[in-house]
Amino acid sequence: MLGGLLNISYKLSSTNKFSFKNVFNQNADDETIIYKGDYRYAGQYREITSLRFVSRSLRSHQLVGEHFVGLFNGLNIDWGLSYSRSDRNEPDGRRYVYSKALDDPETEPLRFLLDQSLATRFYGTLVDNDYGLNTNFNFKLFDVNSLPKIKVGLLFNKKDRNFDARIFGFRNGARGNFALEDSVLQLSIDRIFQPENINPTFINVTEITKPSDSYDSNQKIAAGYLMFDATVFDLFRVVSGVRFEYSNQNLSSYTLTGEAIEVKNYYRDWLPSINVTYLINPEMNLRFGYSTTLARPEFREIAPFTYFDFLSNELVQGNTDLKRALINNFDIRYEMFPGAGELVAVSIFYKRFINPIELILIASSGNEAIRSFANAESANNYGLEFEIRKNLNFISDIMNNFSFVGNATFIKSNIKINNDGSNSFQKNDRPLQGQAEYVFNLGLYYDDLDYGFNTSIVYNKVGSRIARVGINDLGDIIEKPVDLIDLNISKRIFDKFTIKFSAKDLLNQDRLFIQQTTEGDRVSDLVKTGRSFSLGLAYQL
Repeated sequence: MLGGLLNISYKLSSTNKFSFKNVFNQNADDETIIYKGDYRYAGQYREITSLRFVSRSLRSHQLVGEHFVGLFNGLNIDWGLSYSRSDRNEPDGRRYVYSKALDDPETEPLRFLLDQSLATRFYGTLVDNDYGLNTNFNFKLFDVNSLPKIKVGLLFNKKDRNFDARIFGFRNGARGNFALEDSVLQLSIDRIFQPENINPTFINVTEITKPSDSYDSNQKIAAGYLMFDATVFDLFRVVSGVRFEYSNQNLSSYTLTGEAIEVKNYYRDWLPSINVTYLINPEMNLRFGYSTTLARPEFREIAPFTYFDFLSNELVQGNTDLKRALINNFDIRYEMFPGAGELVAVSIFYKRFINPIELILIASSGNEAIRSFANAESANNYGLEFEIRKNLNFISDIMNNFSFVGNATFIKSNIKINNDGSNSFQKNDRPLQGQAEYVFNLGLYYDDLDYGFNTSIVYNKVGSRIARVGINDLGDIIEKPVDLIDLNISKRIFDKFTIKFSAKDLLNQDRLFIQQTTEGDRVSDLVKTGRSFSLGLAYQL
């Protein structure tokens, strides 16, 4: 990984400042993934190997201005112009499968599946361009601090994407020598793909790129907001406002048969919010909040393109009918501040989703599930959250640099589905896809600012959740909980340099996915991700 950061600021006067901020990042993944196990869709034992190299680059540029004008008891103006470009290049993603029938004896050898849909090479490029403009005006209309302060702003954002892919498959040619070919297909991959085996009667190379494997898309957002901040009777602080957004998403592609597809989604959304804080005393608050937010589908989620997900070993297909989701958020939160930087809080919350977007399974002609996306009609989440942030110097003075952070959330989720009776093993209501019943986060931190040494060890656990929603005789796929522990260490050296070390997933527990079926639960995936370690060096200009 290669990264760079360059920020330049110029103060024209005490009331005018300009900044130019630049970021560059280049990284790559070189992955080999092997799946082994019974493949019930085809009645086979399979060993699936996927290899890919993906390079990514991001560059971002931002010009920012900050100004103070002596109007309305003080007017602060800030604005920003931004441009960023990200590139993703996958020059040769390869996939192949060895298999044998489930009822074959253990001594029966595995055979390479010379099928153009299973033995493939993938070439893909993606380019994103993002343009942004925003400005904010912060008015102080009154000399008295308790009277309202007004803030208004405008935003425009444009994002466009170009995606192109080519896919090649390997198939068995006609009129070959079956016995000879069968013996060759039992060999290792490097011995199968010898020059003498690439011929019209044995291994053929064919392009299987479909018209839907490329698309162009863009998104435009124009928004404006108005908000005010006021203190009432020295007991209540009220922050409220409203944001209006006009947005459209456009996508151009083709169906499998080459017919043009045009996706055009236009929305006009009012997004109000209000936050009322009751100032019980300097160390305690009681807060009431409401807001409306939204979630837009990503470009790949509305594209008709079908791609192979190497990590989950699944085909993924977009849904051109996908809509944006609206979320109404309500919460009540009690906060206590025992000391500087410390917090004890408890919250009750409720979320109402309209058209939530879910990951689902859809059937294919080959009886092999494809992952896709769909809107549900509505969903409800409500729950309870506990949070604590505490310095450990109350134990002993030697613990002054240690702190503990903990968070526990318990959620009840419900979404209604239309069940016509064909899915008798599925309930008429279930949790929202991806929503767990609980989330735990615990962290122990050590910070020595004088010595420039920081370290943390963090524990995380998420309860069972629906990874993908089932269909027909394919039940929901449930992701089971795992315990995650991460370690991070950083040390400042020579004033300008910082060395960083991180270790992720120290316990290295297997990820277990269970699929519900009419014949009972079955293991869908057992994933071994492995531990990851990184070492980095940062220089501050």
